[in-house]
Amino acid sequence: MRRSQATRYARWSALAAVLIIVVVAAIYGRRVWQQVRALRKAPPGLSVSVTQRLATFSYSKTEGDRTLFTVRASHATEFKEGNKNLLEDVWITVYGRSGGRVDNLHTQQCDYASDTGRVICKGEVQIDLESAEEAKQPLTQGGIRVVTSNLSFDRETGDAHSDQPVTFRFPQGQGSAVGINYSSKDAAVRLLAGVQLSLRDAGAGKAQALRQPLEISAASMEYRSEQRSLSLGGPVHVQRGAREMSAGLLTLELTSALRPRRMIAAQRPQLVSGESRAQMTLAADSLTSEFAADGSMEKMIAQGNVHGSRRAAGSVADEDSVLADRVEVEFASASNQPKLLLATGNVKIDSHSGSSNAGRSDAAKRNSVQTGELTKISRRIETSSLRLKFSPGTRGGAAEIARAETLGPATVEFSTPQDTTRVRGERLQADYGRQNRLERVTGRQGIEIERRIPGRAPQITQSRECTLEFGAQGDWSELKQNGDVKFHEGERTAHADRARLVRAAETLTLSGSAAIADAQAETAASTIVLNQRSGEITAEGGVRTSYRKAETGGVTNFAPQPAHISAQRLVAGRDSGHAIYSGGARLWQGDAVIEGDTVELRRSERVLLARGNVMALIPQSGLAVQGSGGQGLTGNAAPAGAVPATGSATGAAGRSIWLVRAGRLTYRSAESVVLLEENVRAESAVARIDARSVELFLGAAGKSSGGIAEGAAAGPAGAQQLTRALATGGVTIRQEDRRGTGERGEYTAAEGKFVLSGGNPALTDSSENTVTGRQLTFFLADDRILVESSEGTRTLTRHRIQK
Repeated sequence: MRRSQATRYARWSALAAVLIIVVVAAIYGRRVWQQVRALRKAPPGLSVSVTQRLATFSYSKTEGDRTLFTVRASHATEFKEGNKNLLEDVWITVYGRSGGRVDNLHTQQCDYASDTGRVICKGEVQIDLESAEEAKQPLTQGGIRVVTSNLSFDRETGDAHSDQPVTFRFPQGQGSAVGINYSSKDAAVRLLAGVQLSLRDAGAGKAQALRQPLEISAASMEYRSEQRSLSLGGPVHVQRGAREMSAGLLTLELTSALRPRRMIAAQRPQLVSGESRAQMTLAADSLTSEFAADGSMEKMIAQGNVHGSRRAAGSVADEDSVLADRVEVEFASASNQPKLLLATGNVKIDSHSGSSNAGRSDAAKRNSVQTGELTKISRRIETSSLRLKFSPGTRGGAAEIARAETLGPATVEFSTPQDTTRVRGERLQADYGRQNRLERVTGRQGIEIERRIPGRAPQITQSRECTLEFGAQGDWSELKQNGDVKFHEGERTAHADRARLVRAAETLTLSGSAAIADAQAETAASTIVLNQRSGEITAEGGVRTSYRKAETGGVTNFAPQPAHISAQRLVAGRDSGHAIYSGGARLWQGDAVIEGDTVELRRSERVLLARGNVMALIPQSGLAVQGSGGQGLTGNAAPAGAVPATGSATGAAGRSIWLVRAGRLTYRSAESVVLLEENVRAESAVARIDARSVELFLGAAGKSSGGIAEGAAAGPAGAQQLTRALATGGVTIRQEDRRGTGERGEYTAAEGKFVLSGGNPALTDSSENTVTGRQLTFFLADDRILVESSEGTRTLTRHRIQK
C-alpha cells in the first residue's frame, strides 16, 4: 500500500471515530433530557409529613336508611401531624331528610380535619340549591346558585358557615349578602347580614320588560329549600318603582320555579307609594301579598290595626285615610293596579278636600287656607264591611275608584263649615266619576239622614231608600228619599212617600201623602215644599191644616175645639206665623165656618182675612121668640102712639146659624169682630141682612151678657157666637114678611132687635104698609116697632088680618 493511501485511510478512520463519538454523545444527552423531563413530571416524593395520597375520597352520613349528605374529592392527601387532610376537587352533596334535595357545594381545594370532621374551604365555593327534579335541568330553569369563600363544613352536623361576602342568583332574580350558614338537615340557607335581593317578573313582552324589578334589602335572610320560603329579618325594605315597604320581618313563599307566590310582612309593616298624583301609605300588623305566575301582584291583605292614607301631590287639603281590622286588595294583572278592595272590622274612612281651588297654584292654595278662602269638605264612612271597586286610570295613570259599597250597617258623614250631613243605613253605595270624583251616594234599608246647621235644630229624615247627588266641587247638591219618609226638626215633624232636598235652594219637597206638623198644627197635602233657609212652607193639592188644640189667644178662637183649614194651596212662614190658603179655602171650628178663594192667617196680628166669594157660618144662641101674624103695619094705636099687634105666633127655643156671604172678610180675634165687605149678605132662620159692609161682634157662649141665656141654648161653653151685628151702606133687613131699609142697621142678639137708621129708614110688610122715621127699632120676639122721628117716639104693633 502506498503511503498516500495509508494516509487517506487514516483520515477516514479518524472521521468515523468522531462521528461515532458524536452519535453516542447525542444518544446519551437525549436520555439525560428525557430523564430530567420525567423527573419534572413525576409526582413529588412523599414528604416526611405525608402519610399517603389517595386518588379519591368519599364520606357519607346517614340517618336510619337515608343518606343525609356525601363528601367527595378527586384527590386526598393525608398528613401525619394534626390529623390534617388536603382534599381537591371537592363536592359535598346534600339530600336532606326527605331525600328530595340535591344541593351541591363545590370548590377546588379544602382542608379536612379527620379528628373533628371539619372541612375548611378557603377558596371560592359554589353552592347549588336544587330539588331532585331541578337537578335534572339547567340551572337557568330552576334552583339557586350561591357563591362565597372561606367556607367551613362540619361533618358531624352537616352545617356549613362563612363570614365572607355572598352572591346568589336564580331564574327570576339575584342578590348578595355577607356571611352564610347552611344546614344540611333542614336544607336551609341563612344569610347573616347586608342582604340585597332583586326579583324580576317572569315572562316576556313589552309589559314585563318595562316593569321594574322588586328590590329587597334586609338585615338577614333564611331560605328553606323544601318549603321554598325566604324569611328576611328586619329592618326589611322592599321597593318597586315608586312603591316602598318597610317591615320587621318578611317571608317570601316561592313556587317550584322559584317565582314569588306569597309575601308576608310582619312586625308592623308600612307600605308607601309615591305616585306622581298622590302619596299613599298603608300600615298594619301584617301585610300579605299574593303573586301571579308572571310575578305581578294579584292580591294584598293587610291585617290588624290597618291604617292607610292618601295625600294628593302638591295639595295642602286633599287627604284620605282608612282604618280597619282587615283590608284585602285585588290587582289587575295587566296594569298591576288595584281593581277591588274589601275592608272589614271597624272600618273608618276619612276624606278631606278643598272645593274652590281648581286650577290654582300650590302657593295660592296654601294662601287660601291661611285666609280661610278655601272651603274644606270632609267625608267619613263608618261600617263593619266596605267594598271598593276600581276602574283603570286614564291614559295609563293610577286606578280610580268606581264604586264603594258597604256590606253592613254604615254611617257616611259629609261636613263643610256651613253644615254637617250624616247618612245611616243598612246598605250604602257610592258611585264615582273620573279622577275619583264622588257623584252619587245611594242607600237602602233603614235610612236615617241627620243634618246639622249652626244655630238651628238638627234635621233628621228617615226613609227606606235615599240618593245623594254631588256637584263638581265635591259637596252634595241634592238629596232624594223614597218610602215612608219621616222628617224631624225641633218641634216640627213631617212624613211623605217621597222627599227631595235641594241644597243650594235649601228647599225640602215632600210628595205623596205629605204632612208636616209642629206643636200647634198639622198640614197635609199632595206636595209640601219647606224652604229651610226662610222657613216658608208651600203646600199644593188637597191641603188640610188641623190645629191640635183651640187657641184662646190665637187667630182662630171661634170654639174650644181644634180649627181645620182646607184649600188647594198654602204658603206659610215658619217664623212670621203668616199663612195664605188659596183655591177653595175653607176654615171650620166648632159651628163656625169661613170659606173664600183665599183665607189668610196673620198670627202675629191675630187677624184672619178671607177674600173672593167669601161664605161664613157664624153661630148665635137662640131666643124664645114670640111671633105674631097680621096683614099690615096699621092698627089701633097703643099708648104713646103705638100700633097694637093684630095677631101672634110662638117659636121654639134653639140656636141659629148665620150664613154670611161677601167679597172680603176680616176677623180680628183679639176683639172678636168679623168685618164683612163687598156686597154682604147675612141670613139666618130669623132674619137676613144685605149691606155693603157688616161687622159681626162675637162673644163667648155660656155667659150671661145682655140677655143671652146661659145653658144649652147658649151653645158650647167658650164658643164664639154672634152678639151684635152692625151693617152700613145700603142696608136691607128682611124678617119674615117685613123688609127694612136704611144706611145703617144694628142687630142685638140678646134682645132680638134690629135698629135701622141713617138716610130714610123704612119698614115695609107684605101688604105694602110702610113705616118710616129717623130711627126704626123692631123686635123678633113680638111685632113691636119703635119709631123715632122729629115728633118723638111711638110704638106700633102690627095686627095681621086673615083674608
